[in-house]
Amino acid sequence: MQAFSYVRDDGEAANNKQAGPARFVLSGFSARELDLAFGGKEAYNGDMKETAHVEITPGTCSGRPRVRGTRVRVANIVLWNEQGQSPDEIVLGHPTVSLAAVHAALAFYFDNREAMDKQIAEDEEFVESFKKSQTVGTDAGGDSVSS
Repeated sequence: MQAFSYVRDDGEAANNKQAGPARFVLSGFSARELDLAFGGKEAYNGDMKETAHVEITPGTCSGRPRVRGTRVRVANIVLWNEQGQSPDEIVLGHPTVSLAAVHAALAFYFDNREAMDKQIAEDEEFVESFKKSQTVGTDAGGDSVSS
């Protein structure tokens, strides 16, 4: 069974002046598993248009905007930035993504903020739903135990 992991750092997010509430970043899943987890449904992208660095491909990353030529979603770059990572730090952690692409992804987010925030909220709802479906009880210390 695939292990579930996620990132949530309230401390960093709370200290980041431009950050809103802490958000989840999905990790620990293959891209195909995430596509299947969303029921094969494509994201509604509204009036979002591709750019030189951002593409939207049906069937890839559930149709969510991503850095061209990669599976790094725009939403992930936004969330890493909200958690306090600078564009340079994001590039260091993801060497297939150029610094220009990180800045373009952030610009894409701000140009399409309403639709992107809706997609991020849908991802967060998925994480919560998945966490609840995986919890089978608690251990002696009161921590959740997963199947």
